[in-house]
Amino acid sequence: MDILLCEGQNDVWFFHELMSQAQIIDGEIFQIKGQKFSEFQKNVLHDRCFRYISENYNKLIYGDTGKYQLYSQIFPEIVADLLGRYKDLINIFIILDEDGVSYPELKRNIKEVLEELSKNKSRFQVLPTYYEDNEYFFIQSSRTESILKVKLLTIPTSLEMILVKFFVASNNLKVKKYDLSSYSPHDVLKSLADDFFDGNMEKLIRGTVPYLMGTTSTESGWITEFLMNFEN
Repeated sequence: MDILLCEGQNDVWFFHELMSQAQIIDGEIFQIKGQKFSEFQKNVLHDRCFRYISENYNKLIYGDTGKYQLYSQIFPEIVADLLGRYKDLINIFIILDEDGVSYPELKRNIKEVLEELSKNKSRFQVLPTYYEDNEYFFIQSSRTESILKVKLLTIPTSLEMILVKFFVASNNLKVKKYDLSSYSPHDVLKSLADDFFDGNMEKLIRGTVPYLMGTTSTESGWITEFLMNFEN
C-alpha cells in the first residue's frame, strides 16, 4: 500500500489524474476529497476502513492545508495511527513544493519529526525503531515488526506555479491578470479556472495533466522522475 500525502486539494486532483493516466502504474487509486484531517482519521485510518481500502486499492492520496502542517502535524498522526497495526509494508510518500526551500532542508525537517516521534513514549507504549537507508526513512514497530517506509518527493517551485506557467504559455495568454510577476500562482490559477472552466478548478487541473505528460517543457521534466517511484 502506497500513501501519498500532499499539501492540498489541488495536489490530490493532479496526482490522482497523473497516476491514473500513467501506463507504468497498475491498480486502483483511492483519493480523499475535501476532508479535514479529523474526518480522514475517522473515515479512513479507522482500523476497519483502512483495512478495506488497503485490500481494494493500491494507492491512497490525501491532501491537507499546507506544507508545515503536513509534515509536522498530519504526518506524525498518521504514523502513530498506522504503525504496528498491519503486517504489510506501508510506503508513505510526502509530496511537498520546494517553493524556495531546498530538498535537503525539507528532508531534514522530516527526519527531525521521525526522530522525535520514535522517542515519544506518550505515542507508543513500546518505542519503535527508527533508521535511514539512502533516500528512505524507516520506522518499525518493536511489537509487531511492521514497517512504515517514508520518502520525500518534491515539486520544483510549486504545483500551482507549474500549472499556470504551462497553461499560459500553451495558450499564448498575454492578459495582465495571468501575469505571475503581478499576482500569486494561486490567484492566477483561480482566474484561469474562472475564465476557461466556469470556476471548476478540478477540471482545469485534470485537463492540463495529459498535456504536461506529453511535452518536454521545463514545467514537465520532473514528472518522469516522480513516476519512477511507483513503477511496477
